[in-house]
Amino acid sequence: MSRFIVFLAALVLGSFSQLVIPQQITDPEMKALSFNDLEARSMPDGREVRRIAASTVGRIRGEGPRGASTTPHNHANALG
Repeated sequence: MSRFIVFLAALVLGSFSQLVIPQQITDPEMKALSFNDLEARSMPDGREVRRIAASTVGRIRGEGPRGASTTPHNHANALG
């Protein structure tokens, strides 16, 4: 009986090893970016905008002219 169990276990494990699909593991690529290293895009209203875009996230830094002001506002529509 124990030989049968060993044979059955070997058969199951051998079958399972044939079902596993080998996968290639890719190391992530990372790059350190700084807003200061990016070229600024000048907007018609005098703002300078720098943008970093990745595959899943993005960051934008906008700078207005010295002394410029804006009305009170929030970015609630950008959160959801």
